[in-house]
Amino acid sequence: MEAVLDLPTAQRTHGVVVAVHHVQRHLGQVAAQSRAVNELGDSMKTFASQRLALPQ
Repeated sequence: MEAVLDLPTAQRTHGVVVAVHHVQRHLGQVAAQSRAVNELGDSMKTFASQRLALPQ
């Protein structure tokens, strides 16, 4: 997952972003809370907040 989250903004295609959201949603359903789960969730939130601004 780290390799995906480290993708430059320009390489974050719609499919990649959707897949990350899918994993993030399921991660939120995991009952076991741990530092690793929390850090991964934070990384996914940061990933989703950094979007490529396309020229209009």
